[in-house]
Amino acid sequence: FTGMLPAEIGMLTNLKLLSAVSNELTGMLPVNIGALTKLVTLRLGDNHLSGTLPEALGLMRTLAFLDLSHQLPDKEKDRGGFTGTLPTFSKMEGLRRLDLSYNALTGTISSDFLGGAGGVFEYADLSGNQLSGSIPAEMTGLELYLQDNFISDIKDYCDGGGASGRPSQYGCNEILCPPNTYNQFGRQESD
Repeated sequence: FTGMLPAEIGMLTNLKLLSAVSNELTGMLPVNIGALTKLVTLRLGDNHLSGTLPEALGLMRTLAFLDLSHQLPDKEKDRGGFTGTLPTFSKMEGLRRLDLSYNALTGTISSDFLGGAGGVFEYADLSGNQLSGSIPAEMTGLELYLQDNFISDIKDYCDGGGASGRPSQYGCNEILCPPNTYNQFGRQESD
């Protein structure tokens, strides 16, 4: 497919799955995407979409799988993808997988970013954006991918036990190296 997603997409109120990965879609995600109240899967990765993410996206309670990753720049731009601050997905109680990797999202991760994520939640991939600040303690126990961002502090996240939710004797050394360093052995799990 090529071109923009039409605003009329919001009229497909019985739609449960929308997958158009690796096409030539351009433009913004229509605001009325939130009208798709039965949508379970939205997969639009590897396209040329841009603009800010509509707030209505974070209110879609039935959405379980959301992939808007790898929005590639068009020929006139250096960087493509969704811009603006990272919205909250706290109303999405059935969310299982969230992939917003490799866009141009900015700002910090709010403490209620995934506030509604229940026991079915698997992971959030926010890699390759321009996110900054700390990882809130509220994210403890959730699997997050945040490489290639500007995260400066993970102490609260680590103190809560990180992705496992269990405090580690190695603290942050288990999952993160200081800036401009690396660990050839991977994460520290033993002495």
